[in-house]
Amino acid sequence: MKLLRDIITETDSILVISNKGGVGKTSIAVSLAVVMAKDFGLRVALVDVDITNPSVPHLLGIEDLKADIKGMIHAVQHPRYSIQVISVGSFLPKKDQYVALDGDSKKRTIAQFTKSVEFTDVDIIVVDSPPTTSDEILETISLFDRKKCGAVIVTQPSSLSLNGAMKSLTLLREKGYLVKGIVTNMDGLVCKHCKTVNELFYSDESVEDVAAKYGVPHLGAIPMQPVRKEKLIIDTPSFRVIAEKILNEQGVQFKPKKYKLGALKKLLSGLKVVSKLWRA
Repeated sequence: MKLLRDIITETDSILVISNKGGVGKTSIAVSLAVVMAKDFGLRVALVDVDITNPSVPHLLGIEDLKADIKGMIHAVQHPRYSIQVISVGSFLPKKDQYVALDGDSKKRTIAQFTKSVEFTDVDIIVVDSPPTTSDEILETISLFDRKKCGAVIVTQPSSLSLNGAMKSLTLLREKGYLVKGIVTNMDGLVCKHCKTVNELFYSDESVEDVAAKYGVPHLGAIPMQPVRKEKLIIDTPSFRVIAEKILNEQGVQFKPKKYKLGALKKLLSGLKVVSKLWRA
């Protein structure tokens, strides 16, 4: 058994991230873990750091499996796949139990995951991040080596979602992280009768345009299917191609650079708000 903090230093990690909620980030993270375990034979650690809305156990159908908290915490082993899960959702006594924590408490919880949770042998780590560029995501990326943690940005093909994707890309670029690329999720709806893909969203810029502008790969697009088995887990040939790209292609390694808050800093100063967002 090894603690997560030790596995992080030895093992490559995939950080699935989106500044915008509701784009299917958790579905992509969980589906990546399943495909990597089932089709690529990898032993996966799936880390759910969406502390106040932990939905990984629900998507995997393992809500009834609770984490062992006698002494050190042991990750929950999926009964079918070589996936070990740590999630606040694995500690909640009821499905409708909410989690209300302030920013510092969220940060401490994420840090505690690395110090207290044990895993058996792991080949790769998949991290389901919260939809934000606030304390939780800053704490999360600070725990990972910039060269061993590759980020995958998830977006819908809508102007609102793409704006959030650009903010996530800017954060990762300025922090100097490796970006594997962008995945377009919900790229139209497949008609269950004629199989035609109907567009659902509109944007002046395409996801491919945004990827090119930031110099990162567009990894592929996933349409919404009429029926997805196993609680929204994506298991299609096109998604397996995306997973293979994430595993085998290098992506873009950015160099850290100092961020200038400019007008935002003046606003925060005027409101007497102390910003800790851009710590080293």
